Amino acid sequence: MNPENVAPQIDSSHKSGSKDRVRWWIVWTLFFSTVTNYISRQTFSVLAPLITAQYHLSHTDLARLLGAFQISYAATWLLGGIFLDAIGTRIGLALAVVFWSVINILTGFATSVFGFASFRFLLGIGEGFN
Repeated sequence: MNPENVAPQIDSSHKSGSKDRVRWWIVWTLFFSTVTNYISRQTFSVLAPLITAQYHLSHTDLARLLGAFQISYAATWLLGGIFLDAIGTRIGLALAVVFWSVINILTGFATSVFGFASFRFLLGIGEGFN
């Protein structure tokens, strides 16, 4: 056997193991981000009767709250990919998670239907990026 034809054997087992761990970390991070996003969206629907009764909202008020979220979520869901491609997925999703988390917190400070709908609109933007 000619030594020139023998490909060098490189032990890359330690490198592939760390790459696999990073890949699985990314997969699980995206999974939990999506699950959190989904639970956040569904929570309002489940609590809508309680929120309506507690804050004396009419059906029109509730429709405004739900509509504000749905419109912004749909628009961001369609156009968010372009934005994420421009700034990068890692940074974009991290910013989206921080944004929707802050908006979720600020929603508790809404004092009117308009304020509540505004926060729901912003929440739809943040969650649409996921």
